[in-house]
Amino acid sequence: MAYKNMSKGYLRLGASRKNEFDETLAAPGNGDWVLVPTKAQGVNVAFITSGGSGKIQYTHDKIETVKTGSPVAFDWDLGQQTENADDVLHNVTAIRLVNVSGTVRMVGGAV
Repeated sequence: MAYKNMSKGYLRLGASRKNEFDETLAAPGNGDWVLVPTKAQGVNVAFITSGGSGKIQYTHDKIETVKTGSPVAFDWDLGQQTENADDVLHNVTAIRLVNVSGTVRMVGGAV
């Protein structure tokens, strides 16, 4: 199973932005899990669509399970979206973007 740390890879790096993420999916499917830092109090996440549809998923499973297995995924409370939306998720270990159609984007950061 693929996963990413918030402070590596495709992220915008910088002193005040090391725990941010930005992922775009242009085809239906699941994005990689983005690991939430263990000391984070929550995750600000925004769903942005360009005429598409999708949702955010999260897990409470241990990081080791995310890295090596199939964590239990839950849809965020806002469900599937066709318009831009945002929320704060608490007590999660990882999040991912799910594309149902079109192009969708997930941006945000740990707090």
